[in-house]
Amino acid sequence: MQLIPVIDLKAGQVVHAIAGNREEYQPIVSQICESAEPLHVLQRLIALTAAETVYVADLDGICSGIADEELTRQLAGCGRQILLDAGFRNYGDLEPARLLPTVTPVISTESFVGFGELRGADDLRRLCCSVDLRDGVLQAADHSLCGLTPFEIVELLYQRGLRSLIILDVAAVGSSRGLGSVLQICRALRAEFHDLAVITGGGVHSLRCIQSAEAAGVDGLLTATALHHSAGFRSELWEWQRQRGPNGGWGDRSWQPGI
Repeated sequence: MQLIPVIDLKAGQVVHAIAGNREEYQPIVSQICESAEPLHVLQRLIALTAAETVYVADLDGICSGIADEELTRQLAGCGRQILLDAGFRNYGDLEPARLLPTVTPVISTESFVGFGELRGADDLRRLCCSVDLRDGVLQAADHSLCGLTPFEIVELLYQRGLRSLIILDVAAVGSSRGLGSVLQICRALRAEFHDLAVITGGGVHSLRCIQSAEAAGVDGLLTATALHHSAGFRSELWEWQRQRGPNGGWGDRSWQPGI
């Protein structure tokens, strides 16, 4: 399993995401970063976690459809794989991100209205889908998804080649309340789709969350708040990495998104 640090961008700065209330997000005040400048925060998170993958949410793209493509290109040069949710609405929107070799575009049920377009796509392996929930209720911009369960949505996309998935309850983001019932969905997905990379997050607060996610068969665990604001979590993480040794911690490269 990989730990995947999260960077939420708004107006060119990294902000603190809490429960999906994006209009209230403020520039991050962090115990490990001196500023909210994106490249600085990215470098600190990579140094702290040795992460091979970083998740980037461009909130300007998600909320207004105006993504910061220049900032994305700068972050894409960090030497790590970037999972990018920039509020892509349709298949054509993906083109700039798909041209960057280190970027895997994320199509989010909350934003993407072009799921019908994916029927004829031949490269879903180069994409990641985020099935977005709020307090367990599916958030879907594409009305054709309404009434479907997360499992049914995954099954449809899996048949078209999708092999990377995020399942996330946005109400838990930044809450430090734990992963909760989303792990039940992860277990069911792992049991049915053995070669599907399953990613989750939201509410991570301690080593217990990491252990629970790993026991559920999760491949990637998204986290930000605990890394920035919990010295206890960082201490637990460091000790866990030390005990696992150089080849047993977050350096496991058995899975990479979009490959």
